[in-house]
Amino acid sequence: MYEKNKAVVLTEFVDFIDLSAQKLALTDMRFAVVIPHFYDSAVAWTPKVTSAGITDHTYNHLLRILDKKEGNAIIIMAYRDYFSGKNGIEDISKSEVVLAGKTKVIIAQETGNYEPNYITHYGQSRANLDAVIGQINANFGVYEGFGGVAVHHLETFLALP
Repeated sequence: MYEKNKAVVLTEFVDFIDLSAQKLALTDMRFAVVIPHFYDSAVAWTPKVTSAGITDHTYNHLLRILDKKEGNAIIIMAYRDYFSGKNGIEDISKSEVVLAGKTKVIIAQETGNYEPNYITHYGQSRANLDAVIGQINANFGVYEGFGGVAVHHLETFLALP
C-alpha cells in the first residue's frame, strides 16, 4: 500500500503522530518517533503532504508537532557503517540535525544481519562501531538539535567482537 499511496499513508502517519502528541501534551511522558532518513526535503524520496492545513515534508511536520513539548525526539534510521562521503551517515542525516532544536534528533545505527551490508555494523568490530559513533558525536554534537546515538538490536550489538 505504501509504495502506491505514499502521500495518503504519510498524511495518515503525520495525523496519527499529531493526535498522539496532543493526547500526551498534559502528561510527563516524552514522545519519540522513529523514521527513515528520507522523510526530509534534502533527500525528497517522499512527497509533501498536507496536515493541519500545512503542506510540507513529513520530517518538517514531525518537528512542528513534537516541538510543542520539551523532551521529545525523532530517531533517524541513518543506517550506514560509515560516516563521511556520499550516502554516508552525515550525508543522509545532517539536514535533519541542523533543522532540529527543541526536538532532539537521535541518530540510529543498525547491528542486525541485513543486506546490503553497508547499512549495518553486523560482522564488524565493536571498535569500528565505536569509531563511527565517535564521528557522529564529534560532528553533530555542535548542533542544538542533536540528541545522541541509538543502536538497533541489543543481541547483535553485544555480540560484536
